[in-house]
Amino acid sequence: MTRLIKVTFTSTSGEETTGFASLHKDDGVELPKRMMMRVLAAVDAGEGYAIVAQFKGSAVPLVCVTDASYRLDMEHATSERWSTRIADAFRDPSKDQLQAYGRYCHTLSAAAVLGFFGYAAGRPGWSITTMLNCVSLIVVAGVLLAIGAAFLKGDKRCLVHLYFCSDWALPDFSFGFCATQTVSACSRTWTARAEPTDSQEPIRRLTA
Repeated sequence: MTRLIKVTFTSTSGEETTGFASLHKDDGVELPKRMMMRVLAAVDAGEGYAIVAQFKGSAVPLVCVTDASYRLDMEHATSERWSTRIADAFRDPSKDQLQAYGRYCHTLSAAAVLGFFGYAAGRPGWSITTMLNCVSLIVVAGVLLAIGAAFLKGDKRCLVHLYFCSDWALPDFSFGFCATQTVSACSRTWTARAEPTDSQEPIRRLTA
């Protein structure tokens, strides 16, 4: 049975390429052609390089067997300590971790709201202490809701569509084209699509 394993190629020139290779039952790894081209280029240039695979939570260096065939060098595998992983989860969380924190805060916020209704309905009478406890539950629910919303905040998409036509003239022939461009005003990314057209006059139209 063959499965994919994540591998990273790094050379002394600073070039880094990450991809997926085939992992066989005998811990043999077959590198893809694109990564083998990086390896051959580094060898021809006389550069040093290293290929590391991510296997069962550890960084395992690969040892060349022949051509594109490598094997996992488990003796020199390295892994981060659990204390480091836990610290990184809060110091530099990933997008998935931030979403998990946001959902957790929203769950606690909903629990605080339910606690407010249950506590208020179960009291035989109202007093200053009861009112303060109820206000505290509402404040906690609101704060947790805001924190969860901040964690779950995604990227805004502000799109503006630009449509225009233009004519191009070359020595032997001329042609026209239409292009649709989508502009993201927040992330400043552009996409374009060109189409042939028989239009003879430039047309510009802006739609939001």
